[in-house]
Amino acid sequence: MAIRELRKVNADDQMRAILEQRDKEERILITRLESAHNEGLAKGREEGIVKGCYAVAQRMLRLGIPIATIAASTGLSEQEIERLDQES
Repeated sequence: MAIRELRKVNADDQMRAILEQRDKEERILITRLESAHNEGLAKGREEGIVKGCYAVAQRMLRLGIPIATIAASTGLSEQEIERLDQES
């Protein structure tokens, strides 16, 4: 009887260890996924802001606003704006 109880307790301890390990791995995976998701959102926002700056700069160029003023207004470099001007 005692051996049977000992095996049951031991099996329960092993099962608990297995479940704890699985939970730990799941939490790690969730953390990694959340981190990747947040990085993707940040990168997307950044790319959207840059595209927006390029669009604004192109409109300003069409209006004849000087490149230095566009650079100061958008945060783009004068070289980037000159490139946009040449592409238009």
